[in-house]
Amino acid sequence: MDFTKNERLFLLNQYKILENLYPDEAEFYSRAQRIVSDGYSFEYASLAPSINEDSGLTSDECREVVHVLQMYEQLIFSYEKLEDKGGVKPVSFDGFSGNEETAQMSYARFLVERGRWPRFRNHDMDSHVPMLSSYQSMLPVWESLTKSFLDHKGFSKDEITRIIQAQAR
Repeated sequence: MDFTKNERLFLLNQYKILENLYPDEAEFYSRAQRIVSDGYSFEYASLAPSINEDSGLTSDECREVVHVLQMYEQLIFSYEKLEDKGGVKPVSFDGFSGNEETAQMSYARFLVERGRWPRFRNHDMDSHVPMLSSYQSMLPVWESLTKSFLDHKGFSKDEITRIIQAQAR
């Protein structure tokens, strides 16, 4: 991690303000000021130990998680609305693998905890097996049928089946 001179100046000023606001933590903020002002880049990580540089999602990855949740919300809504469910398995969202898709699982939990998709509020979101490739196979089919969903206020039995069957095996 490196900072430009301007970023260092902003951080230095913030640490000076924080030192005055929180006198009980003045020692930490004084140390942080020295690290930033003198440019000890090896020490930068110690300033934000709770921030993992290797975690997080790109905007595209976030959008993908949002689309997966939207897709499943529409699939479940459509399934519940079907009068004749014969030949169609109940639709449920499995989540993301806590081991291999941790960032996606965490973001999905974040979105649900913040009030989006209340349908998934009591859902664990940990599938315990990788699911992302399956969802990625389903998304193009779902996207191609989204207008149909909007026009008919739900997917038909055939459309639900087409989306679900697109899962990568």
